[in-house]
Amino acid sequence: MEFNHEAFKNVMAGVQSIVTLVAIVGAAAWALYTFWRLGTINRARAEITALERSAMEQPVLQIDVGMKPASQTATTHRHLAVTAKFRNDGKRTVVFQAPTLIVSRVAPGKDERLADGHVERLTARLLNEQGTLEPMPTRVLRAGQARTVAFFVSLPSPGHYLLQLKAIYYGAELRDGKFQQSADEPVEAIEQAVIEVQ
Repeated sequence: MEFNHEAFKNVMAGVQSIVTLVAIVGAAAWALYTFWRLGTINRARAEITALERSAMEQPVLQIDVGMKPASQTATTHRHLAVTAKFRNDGKRTVVFQAPTLIVSRVAPGKDERLADGHVERLTARLLNEQGTLEPMPTRVLRAGQARTVAFFVSLPSPGHYLLQLKAIYYGAELRDGKFQQSADEPVEAIEQAVIEVQ
């Protein structure tokens, strides 16, 4: 039996074509899988980045309290002018409400306690067009904005006083042209100072 070179050459060319076709199909499948897998990884990375950015954009409200004695009147009471500067130090819009100043005379010692049991509670107010005071509405602070709220306190006698400023704030998002509360939980901000009144 004689070896047929031509037939062998044709069979080998057919095998080579089949192997080439399988290699092309395999390479295409691998490329599709790789692109799909990279797309999934990139989507996961984008989601993680969005979550991290959201965590960094928590509402941040800085409160600075300043005070100075006001001129004394003929009465025995002392008067104190207290200002609270509310500043949005975060990236998210902040809404604050119900700024309240609580003042009480305290007796210094191991356990600070109320000296006379008297507690003064002042809520923030606005002066309206008619010249009367009304409760301050909710205030909006965009990133970097600041607002000052003033209180005028009458103190019955000399001594040490604890001043405590409280306000509730939360993040806000702009939806359809209006600020709406974000998913963040409201935060109760409290700042304190002790002063001596002569």
